[in-house]
Amino acid sequence: MEVTTDSAISSTGAVPETTDRREREQTLVQLHRTSRRLAQTETLQEVCETVARVSQETANLSTTCLYLWNEAVGVLEPRASTPDADKLFDDLPTFSPGSSIAWDVFLDGTTRVFDDVRDHENVYNEGTPVRSELIVPLGEFGVMISGTTSQDAFTGGDILLAETLAASATAALQRVKRESDLRETERERREQNATVHRLSRVNSLIRAVQRDVVRATTRRAVEQAVCDDLVRVDHYQFAWIGDTDESGRLAPRAWAGASGSYLDELLHSPTATETPLPARQALETGEAVSTHQFRVLADEQPAFRTALDCGFQSQIAVPLASGDHRNGVLEVYGGQSTTFSDEEKAVLCELGEFVGNALNGIERQEAIVAESEAEFEFRVHDANDVVYRLARHADCTLDLDSLLPHTGGKWVVYLTVSEGDRETLLDTADRFVSVDCATPLSEDDRVEVVVSDFEIARVLGEHGATLHSLHARPDGGRIVIRLPQPSDVRTVVGSCASVLPCVDLVRRSRVTSDANARDAQQSGIDRLTDRQRDVLETAYRQGFFEWPREHTGEEIATSLGVSPPTYHRHVRTGIKRLLETIFE
Repeated sequence: MEVTTDSAISSTGAVPETTDRREREQTLVQLHRTSRRLAQTETLQEVCETVARVSQETANLSTTCLYLWNEAVGVLEPRASTPDADKLFDDLPTFSPGSSIAWDVFLDGTTRVFDDVRDHENVYNEGTPVRSELIVPLGEFGVMISGTTSQDAFTGGDILLAETLAASATAALQRVKRESDLRETERERREQNATVHRLSRVNSLIRAVQRDVVRATTRRAVEQAVCDDLVRVDHYQFAWIGDTDESGRLAPRAWAGASGSYLDELLHSPTATETPLPARQALETGEAVSTHQFRVLADEQPAFRTALDCGFQSQIAVPLASGDHRNGVLEVYGGQSTTFSDEEKAVLCELGEFVGNALNGIERQEAIVAESEAEFEFRVHDANDVVYRLARHADCTLDLDSLLPHTGGKWVVYLTVSEGDRETLLDTADRFVSVDCATPLSEDDRVEVVVSDFEIARVLGEHGATLHSLHARPDGGRIVIRLPQPSDVRTVVGSCASVLPCVDLVRRSRVTSDANARDAQQSGIDRLTDRQRDVLETAYRQGFFEWPREHTGEEIATSLGVSPPTYHRHVRTGIKRLLETIFE
């Protein structure tokens, strides 16, 4: 509103102290009527609109606008105006700090009267149609601005009425704010009580879950108990536990709730692998993911539209983790958008960690009993690893028999040439910078190759995994790795993919070894030092124990980079320790 323009200023001290009887009577009637109206207001807006209606009934106050302080943006903004003010001004301005006389009055808290506001140096709009202007503060809330198009228009009665009206408005604004604060406090108290009550029920649930988990003896029993217990809480409508399968899709292992068909819609839709589902995000990041705005996000996320159709309005996905080892994800759905408070999220995250530890413990027990390993078979389409490059350039098919770490970070690789010419392979290997030497063994189809780096073996060794078999052809091949349980399967598989990027996981299984045979074998191996084991295996692979010997001790010592006496000492000591496991 263009209401504060250049004008001479007169203070309220110049206002006559008395008015004629008629003005006094009219003022009292208006104030009495205003007090009754203001007593019925319930919001700041209603107070402003009531004062504006009263001002319209007074001749010199009929062009009035009320401004309130907006603390959020730091401005005085118009909240109500009289019809005469709306006719005079197209748009009412917003007053920023230091930009107008209205701002000065708001800060000073003193009424100011201008015979001609255009003469004032801090006028907001020099071309304002207003000449006389009266600005009265509304305490901490804002200001009331009245104006006329004629100069020197405000009488003492006008000023007294405006100040009294402003005082009544200020009192009403204080009352409304106080009542609003009380209502807000009461609302917060009710919400806190509801949260405490809900958390009490959730904590009771968690204790029940923990009790059932401790009693369970299998992974399936643990996961189903968790889901069953969670949906017993009124505001939890559905819960499921799952993980990604070999194809990369989310696969459920246990679920409970009224909408079991929801998982089919969620996980088996055409866009299931393309949509950034919260459960997948939780698995990938290791952090809980929650959503409360299903209605808002339904257009962008088809999964949320499906959830709304089932009566769900919020969710939280919690990784089931034990340290760096992840055992899947738990996702819970609520029937209200406010189901999962921050406190509730924290409790569910603790539950996820507890369940993850329980599943990890069960895996360890199963591994001890079954002596099992996880076996993964990958189809290799194209690889730059040294064995695959040898197969490609020599146009042959190679199978890995065994491999040994060598000095200086190198590897000794024993290969069988199943298809192709061994001599061609040896000639090709001699030209490879990454091959130190290639030696034919006694068999027509076997060779020993010393390479400077064998990436897949190095990566697997870092994770405690083993390269069980490797088959290399000119156009690709396959590898099989074994991973002791429990291990972080996802990390190991990801590391393999980083070394051999053009691979597909075609099989995942669990293999169980004979416990007695494994214990006996391990007992003998554990008696050997790493060096003794390497020397013995190299001697075995190079035919030292054959009759007649295929390679002498001096030849094998040279290939190992040690002196002959050192080689023979390692062989004799290693054999003695192996024999001790048999005869002692």
